[in-house]
Amino acid sequence: MARVIGMSDKHRRILQENLINIQSNLSQTDVDKICDMLYAKRILDQYAIQRIRSTNSYFRMIDILLTDLATCGSTAFDAFCEVLDAINPELSNNLRSQAGSSSVTEPMIVETPDQTNIHLPSSAEVIGEELDSIYPPLDIKKVAITAEYTIKTDNLIYDMRKSPHGYMLIFNQETFSPSVGASSREGSSKDADQLQTLFTELDYLVERYDDYTVNEIATKIHYYSKSVDHRKFDSFICAFLSHGEQDFIYAKDGKVKIQNIFAKFRGDQCKSLAGKPKIFFIQACRGESFDEGTADTVDSKEHVEEEDIPEDVPDSTGSTLPSEGDFLLAYATVPGYFAWRNSTGSWFIQAVVDVVTQYHHHMDLMRMLTRVNCFVAQKESQTRDRRKQGKKQIPSIISRLRRDLYFSIEAARRSGAYSS
Repeated sequence: MARVIGMSDKHRRILQENLINIQSNLSQTDVDKICDMLYAKRILDQYAIQRIRSTNSYFRMIDILLTDLATCGSTAFDAFCEVLDAINPELSNNLRSQAGSSSVTEPMIVETPDQTNIHLPSSAEVIGEELDSIYPPLDIKKVAITAEYTIKTDNLIYDMRKSPHGYMLIFNQETFSPSVGASSREGSSKDADQLQTLFTELDYLVERYDDYTVNEIATKIHYYSKSVDHRKFDSFICAFLSHGEQDFIYAKDGKVKIQNIFAKFRGDQCKSLAGKPKIFFIQACRGESFDEGTADTVDSKEHVEEEDIPEDVPDSTGSTLPSEGDFLLAYATVPGYFAWRNSTGSWFIQAVVDVVTQYHHHMDLMRMLTRVNCFVAQKESQTRDRRKQGKKQIPSIISRLRRDLYFSIEAARRSGAYSS
């Protein structure tokens, strides 16, 4: 069945004008039910639902839901109203009255998600141009998915045909001033060396900065966000390897608030990167807790050297995340927990290097980072300190990417993202 993406201007405008009204009249439980019902009706797919439920803000959940509905075809508005009939009939009738249609009098029968087989569109199906928001009305036209459509409209994958792709910055903090009171980070240079080699091979302009001060980091971030013209590039990547604590990473002589760095590259602050992927790798701890792990009869354990050293870093979830799209924040660990490193490098960065090296020829970045999660989760600390013995780690990947990111068009072709 062909799926036409796009909603009428009138219906989109009704959703826009009733955003606050809908937020005020639905609970989070209601939103979860709506997602399940729209999934069963084949209006929302599993990826849209995951995106909606991944946010920590209830009001943001509604915003994302309505924005996604505007991209789900001409029947999405009526389907939304039908679902509301079972949850908030008054709200449903209100929306219908504004649309000039009568309410449904027959009882609604909705299949549960486990009774419905959802089929993603095949290459032969028809879709329309993707909308980024419920706000700007667009003229939606049916077009077939082809290689030319995929690239020219930037609808399914990011256009990564420029050479070089862009800048990749590495801030490697291995030693610190006595006033900071932080130990040296043995093995960090090996992480930096391997990242530099990998992303040079991936056709990035890699710039590395070792043991920079707070002011030096601020100066570089300002330069790359304000002075560099990224229009001739496809993307931007930045890696921070350091100690840290809640919301901060350590420079050589003090702390830097990580959210302030992200904000410098938002579309409204760095216009030449608007709509282009902005990738951040954060190797550091995000708290003081150890992950004790849990029994798993499938995954095997991988032991590491006894020099494992915990480190610390920022937490940037929920409202602290950039509001603009096209960001991917790849943290070494989840909020509140240590990340692990030894003399050969950190678990997270070493896994990133190994996975991307092996799979970038035919796999998009999010799939590769899922494999990174798997590989890191198999590791287990072995140290002389019994308090730190047998601990685990799981990275945290926060994605606001709107499309698949392949590091080359050839990789997208090999993956089957499109056929030439």
